[in-house]
Parts: sequence; structure tokens; C-alpha cells
Amino acid sequence: SLSTMLQQLLALNWLEPRLIQQYVRLLEVFGHFVSRVSPPAGPALLLRLFALLEALPTGQGQGANSPLWKETFNARQRVCSGILTVAKVAAATLVPHLQQVGECVEQLSREGHLRLMERGALCEACVLIASTPGTPPHQIDTVLEWVLGPLRR
Repeated sequence: SLSTMLQQLLALNWLEPRLIQQYVRLLEVFGHFVSRVSPPAGPALLLRLFALLEALPTGQGQGANSPLWKETFNARQRVCSGILTVAKVAAATLVPHLQQVGECVEQLSREGHLRLMERGALCEACVLIASTPGTPPHQIDTVLEWVLGPLRR
């Protein structure tokens, strides 16, 4: 079944940047089905993408012209793109988990696992989830604080 295949896919643990890029594409495809077939799998899919982002080195301190740096940079961009895609297609299933998603973004940012543009993409994912009809107003306010808070400092 599709949910069994998704569970097997989520259990994969690839760390090579080129493989991660392909893996994220697979996860994005499953994200389109999650909202229709298995809504409870949405948070697990998103958390897997966050785990991939955390596992990839930021590449800071490496030479920007090295092939490994470029592959890692591309893989990190792909993971952020995957998070945005899943947030867009499965936003309704993710609203109850918005607090957890925001805390994950803040933790990654605090620990230095995010570049500024990556944080922006992940904040955009939070805004996408929060803009789902029926989201409580206090959650929308919280998301805006996450997004705009660093600008006030």
C-alpha cells in the first residue's frame, strides 16, 4: 500500500548530497498524495525533511568553489524547496503541528544549522501553513513573531 511505501521511504537514511536531492524529490511527490490519502503522514514527512537539513553540513568554512560545497549547497536548497512544497500541498494537515514546525526552525537557526536564505524559506513554509483557512489567530500571530522577530533586534 501507499502508506507502507511511505513508511519505508521515510526510514531511508542517505547522507550523500546527490542522493539527498533525489530523495527529497521522492518525498515531495509523496507530499502531494499525503494530503489526499494519508493526512497523518504529513508531519512525519515534514520532520524527515527537517532531519535531512540538520544532517547536511552548512558548508561554512569550506571553499565555495569546491565540488563538495556546491553539492551540499544544492542539496540544502533542495531540502528547503521540499519543505516549502510539502507545506503548500499538505498545509491543512500541518496546522495542528505549526508550533512544533516553528520551534524546529528556531532551534535549527539558534544552533547555526541554517543560513539566512534557508531560514527565510522555512519561515515562508510556516506562513503557508498558518495561512490555511481555520488557523487560530493566535497561531498566526506567533508565526509572524517568528518571521519578523529577528528584524526587530
